[in-house]
Amino acid sequence: MLPSSSIPVALPAHADRLVLLFHGVGSQPAAMVPLGERIARALPAAAVVAVAGPQPSGTAGGREWFSVAGVTDANRPGRVAEALPTLLDAVAEWQRRTGVAAEATVLVGFSQGAIMALATLARADAPARTVVAIAGRLAEPPAQVAPATTVHVLHGEADPVMPIGLAEAAVARLAQLGARVSFDRFPGLGHGISEALAAGLVARLLGDGAPAGEVGSVSALAIRLEAEQAIVSRPAAQGGEEVRSLALGPATLVRRCLHHTPPTAGELEAAIDLIEPQIMALGLHLPAGAVLRLSGDWPADLQRPAPGLHRDAVEGLFSRLAAIAHGRPAASEGLPADPAYFAAALLLRELLHHLGAVRAEAAAPAQGGGPQRSANTVTPAGPEPLKKADT
Repeated sequence: MLPSSSIPVALPAHADRLVLLFHGVGSQPAAMVPLGERIARALPAAAVVAVAGPQPSGTAGGREWFSVAGVTDANRPGRVAEALPTLLDAVAEWQRRTGVAAEATVLVGFSQGAIMALATLARADAPARTVVAIAGRLAEPPAQVAPATTVHVLHGEADPVMPIGLAEAAVARLAQLGARVSFDRFPGLGHGISEALAAGLVARLLGDGAPAGEVGSVSALAIRLEAEQAIVSRPAAQGGEEVRSLALGPATLVRRCLHHTPPTAGELEAAIDLIEPQIMALGLHLPAGAVLRLSGDWPADLQRPAPGLHRDAVEGLFSRLAAIAHGRPAASEGLPADPAYFAAALLLRELLHHLGAVRAEAAAPAQGGGPQRSANTVTPAGPEPLKKADT
């Protein structure tokens, strides 16, 4: 499989990340282009390429990574192992062309493409530190995964081709081996990529992709959320902590502004008008690359372990909440209609914006490498197809 059979979606002159997309059986790289274009818009410095399977399939014009004729659980691992060197060669070639190393390479696979992407994890010389599996499964449970590996699993709960139990098993095994795993489930979605799944994937990649210098030793502001206030603290120059209080919490905003379920657009505007002057009165602005470290009553999916949520991902979440406030059903976005959730999300968005922080993360990262399950409060959902499923 030569790079000429692939479709470059975006090739910036100086890429800081390489995202390779692998289609499903009987499909073509063109089927992954809409998702690739969405990723490229969100990550303008990333090289994004849709890669073609190495051999024709039984579908007219379609390609595949390995034959599914007579495939069983017993013979699938062997077929994947046979196909893997060709995929690895393609990854290496695009890394050479773009100058991007394995640490900044992301493999995104759908269905059979996800099987292949997941198969790379067991290698000591894994070609990518991040793998995204959409509607996929493990060919076989790996005995090990490469160190410092991140895996994002996204799967429709109504998938008849790859039942979601296969994704659950993959998540459990990868977490057991020490991978950092996220798992997003999409109610009502079959074997395909919905608008909400695509948005959720982009949010995951934005959360992974803080630019150099934004992860590690950076300025941090601790924010503990309570019902009626947010307690803001940071180390003081003379030692100890500098503590300030934002006299607003979710209960305050619900009581004073967010009276409907879900809140209306006018109520969102009123809440923002209430929040902004309170934040400005804190008199704080953080240096470039600063982080908000969250604790207390933040919803679970806003209070994620490092690298947490990039502010662009929070802005995307706000856009979805605004759409709900303007009449879109909350269920179609996979978000709660609960005014308290809207309140917490608004607070986080305004804090990130006005304090100049680049991302927000949980104050105490989860231990043990377990999967970060998206709570129902924030898991993207929705059956609207972004593209026809390539099974």
